[in-house]
Amino acid sequence: MPRIRPHTWAITGVVLLGLLFVTPSRLLAQSVVHVLFDDRSGCDPWSPQTCTVARLLSATVDGGGARITASSVVPRVANLRRLYATPDGTTLAWLGYTDATGYALYVHDLARQQTRMLPVGGTTPGEFVGNPAMPEAYLVGPTGITAYGAAGSRRFADRVCSNPREVSVSPDGRRLAVSCGAINRPPETAVLDIMIGQELALVPLSFGQLNADGSEYVGTSITGELQRWDTATGRAVATGPTGVGQVLLDVTGLVFTHGSNFLRQHDPQTLATVWSGVIPHGVSSPPLLDGRNGIIYTFGGGFAVFDIGTRRVRVQAPANAGSQVAFALAPLPSAPGPLAATVQGANVSLLWSPVAAAATTTRYVLEVGSAPGLNDIFS
Repeated sequence: MPRIRPHTWAITGVVLLGLLFVTPSRLLAQSVVHVLFDDRSGCDPWSPQTCTVARLLSATVDGGGARITASSVVPRVANLRRLYATPDGTTLAWLGYTDATGYALYVHDLARQQTRMLPVGGTTPGEFVGNPAMPEAYLVGPTGITAYGAAGSRRFADRVCSNPREVSVSPDGRRLAVSCGAINRPPETAVLDIMIGQELALVPLSFGQLNADGSEYVGTSITGELQRWDTATGRAVATGPTGVGQVLLDVTGLVFTHGSNFLRQHDPQTLATVWSGVIPHGVSSPPLLDGRNGIIYTFGGGFAVFDIGTRRVRVQAPANAGSQVAFALAPLPSAPGPLAATVQGANVSLLWSPVAAAATTTRYVLEVGSAPGLNDIFS
């Protein structure tokens, strides 16, 4: 698939009845997902630990199915913590443990297919999350919060979390939510400003995520209710059902919850359950919600791509993998630049410039109609 390059595309159309309405900026994006897992496909079933390797796959998913575009073997770790793709799409990172080094960050260059290790020390597991808006990741643990980026590491905040349950970053990259758990204590989640490290709010929820701009946090209360809290006022603005499991939330505003074998969709405003179903093979690792393309990636005895629109599994692939599986979405291409049209007689030439980025654009869709918003002439 070609990279976006700084050049101009031209498409010639025909003027009909003197009217031409075009929507050239609509992208039919293919979803590119990265998967890190313990591959046991070449193992003796009686001794899988002696031959298991850590494999990193990249796959393109569209309406016709899925195809693997890259595969590499990477250092195998225990206690795998998430998989993060930088916003420019060039680098992946994850946190893991080995007896030789303790916990370390592993940074993988996708172009070179090379992995380097950054030791962070310690034997106590922390939680790890990346920033979707800038190339920076955060390690949350019993000594505080540390940020890691291209320029090195920096102390982010002194908030101590000895038992982090869930961490998330708002899609706009401005806020970090840290859920800490302790025996005989109610759940609580601190919301912090990423630029200054200041705590902005403390909400009595856990196992949740921030919305697009970090103004709200959706999680579960001590009584198991799904709730939505305003992080500025510190008040609950919606309460949904109980027994919902862990929250999935993304930039599109979709709200899902999941357990070991179920998936539920909730109304974004009221949090009422609008659909509930069973995922084939169950869910043994955290799913990944790709709301822009209407799919959810899951793993449980095999990989599955769940179509949100049809509420059916679109792609299913059995896999001889261990329990450690992590997903990360590649960034979407930017929208094309402004449209310019030149009319010469009965012909019109349309010009637009894509924004240079690491993400890939595979095609553009040109819609021509007799009125704005229509494609009744051709598409």
